[in-house]
Amino acid sequence: MNKPRIIAALTAGLIASLAVIPIFASAQGSMPPAPPLAIIHGSAQGATPGQHVVAFVESSAGVTACGSGSVVSDSSAGTVYVVDVESNSSVPGCGAPGRVVRLYFGTLPGLHARFANQTVTLGSAAFQEHQVNVSFGTPLSNRLLAPHVASHVSR
Repeated sequence: MNKPRIIAALTAGLIASLAVIPIFASAQGSMPPAPPLAIIHGSAQGATPGQHVVAFVESSAGVTACGSGSVVSDSSAGTVYVVDVESNSSVPGCGAPGRVVRLYFGTLPGLHARFANQTVTLGSAAFQEHQVNVSFGTPLSNRLLAPHVASHVSR
């Protein structure tokens, strides 16, 4: 085969494969999610493997849950956590430069939820990795709210 035929065959193959991409994307229903803006990880002494971690981001509009992760046990590092933080373009109110991330460690049977004492302030990089070893404050109490039924009726 000569060079022009090889180039023509490769070009035809490339064009055919590009024609398949829109069909594949529509068959999937949507494109893959955008990568997270930031990954926050570190040691979490006092946390329990299996515990769920939620990243809450504070903005002028309020506080938004912007990512999740978990606590695992690592043979060399001990108890560690990792959580992804979504960007503001993916989830309004989430990661943007200057916003503060608070880490919430959820409940497990016999274990109260807690916030980490440390926070993370997001920078302006397109992707960020923050290593933050956390400690915990006072456990949050579980509070049960039940409706109150009036004991008398006015007529």
